Amino acid sequence: MSTKLGYQSASPIAMAETNYRDKRFNIEHLANIAKCLNIGVTDLLTDVDELL
Repeated sequence: MSTKLGYQSASPIAMAETNYRDKRFNIEHLANIAKCLNIGVTDLLTDVDELL
């Protein structure tokens, strides 16, 4: 997935997934991930309220 998003390694994605060094996904990242997975952005946000 990281190469489809334009990265040469998985490190940026892994850091955003774990919030390592305060790295996070932004809206553009989520839109690109949804596009790669052929789903809507809102599908990525399902059940987010349960995490808060």
